[in-house]
Amino acid sequence: MSETLVITKAKAIQAYFNASDETKKLLANLFGEEILSQKITDRIKTFEDACTIQNKKVDDVIPFKIPFTTQDQTACNLLVQLRMINSALCEDWQADYADDDQKKWRPWFKWDASSSCFRFSFSGYDYTAAHAGSGVRLVFPTKELSDYFGTQFEKLNSDYLITQ
Repeated sequence: MSETLVITKAKAIQAYFNASDETKKLLANLFGEEILSQKITDRIKTFEDACTIQNKKVDDVIPFKIPFTTQDQTACNLLVQLRMINSALCEDWQADYADDDQKKWRPWFKWDASSSCFRFSFSGYDYTAAHAGSGVRLVFPTKELSDYFGTQFEKLNSDYLITQ
């Protein structure tokens, strides 16, 4: 009689990061390198992945209830998703707006009239300056993470920018 063992992705990743080198090899053989990758951009492809990394249940995060219009509700839920993804991608890094020397990378989006949506345009950084326009106030420690967030989550960002 065969029994099935069920382990969540979050538990497998947690076990991997707490394991010895020998055990990491065993877990990588069982679950695959990509699932257990230490590179955060390999581990977060969706909002659900960001929740898993942070030990949150999607149903506990969305829907975020506010007593406003449907459009406001939608905008808030999209922002909650973007912030959750931002937090997961940044891992332990925190933006320090009092630190003039810390680069804070942010993706910028440009309106694409042919498809009626915002498209990722580029990533830029500032040390402490604030800007208005079609940028997102969610910031990242590296250009790589900002570019990844802008391209991997382009539709979610566009939906948010259109909804606000």
